[in-house]
Amino acid sequence: MYIDFEKSEGSASRVFHASAGLIDAFTKFDVALSGMVSIDIQSALVLDDVQGGSIRSKLRNVIFDIPDDALRDGEWRKILGHFLIKGKYVLCKWLEDNPKIDSIEQVTQVHDLLFIAAEETHALRLPFYRPIAFDDLLEATKRIDAATRHLLPSDSVKFLSIAGDATLQNEPHLGVDAATDILIERIDRVERTDQFKVKKPDFLGKSQWSIKIDGLSQYADFEDLTWLTRFQAGDEVLVPGDSLLAKLVMDVFYDYNGKEVRREYKIVEVIDIVERPIAHQAQLDLD
Repeated sequence: MYIDFEKSEGSASRVFHASAGLIDAFTKFDVALSGMVSIDIQSALVLDDVQGGSIRSKLRNVIFDIPDDALRDGEWRKILGHFLIKGKYVLCKWLEDNPKIDSIEQVTQVHDLLFIAAEETHALRLPFYRPIAFDDLLEATKRIDAATRHLLPSDSVKFLSIAGDATLQNEPHLGVDAATDILIERIDRVERTDQFKVKKPDFLGKSQWSIKIDGLSQYADFEDLTWLTRFQAGDEVLVPGDSLLAKLVMDVFYDYNGKEVRREYKIVEVIDIVERPIAHQAQLDLD
């Protein structure tokens, strides 16, 4: 890994933060790559040398704790080691060729390239091989983005290996919500009419209404703009403890593995304000 930086510009610590972040990102990606051949195989990324001037970090993989006697042969260690190097190069080259990642097709591309890398390094012959998860690829991208964000636009990062070289950009590949939005495969919509206790209204906008849904506080977008305008103008009054009798839409987002990613709530119509119950205290007749 090679970081070429502008000397005497920017924070002196930025290069070391970026270097440490990249080492951490590659270490965790190695865990995902190792998991493609066995959940029990462990590897560590070892820092062999650091050279000054421009920062050049020399890294190597150490493979240990191979559980099956049939896999303890040194040849398998070489195969796994080559696959880990090739896998990191494939990821970095994909990031170089895809400055903005915003589609599942792009993620599928690197997923397939790692399969080819497993064939070329013979890792595919290992009896425990399984494809890498899409979210592992996006998580590695997020970590690399977080590391290179420390650098100046004039700085540069290169991944150098026997498998090939690749340049990593300093700008993020993923948008704020892209890592989860890319993996959305379907959205299930549920509509219901019910009473929802208002925990905190949004007096200025429409997206920060906190309401109670099934006993939990949730934020909901307000899409009944007619009622919202009246409320924010003071024509509709809510006091603490009041509820809204309203029509609510809940969208449940699922990824390609059928796992729930998130929920979004929208109030589409307010039917009425339900005032909080008034507590009545019993009075004693002392006469």
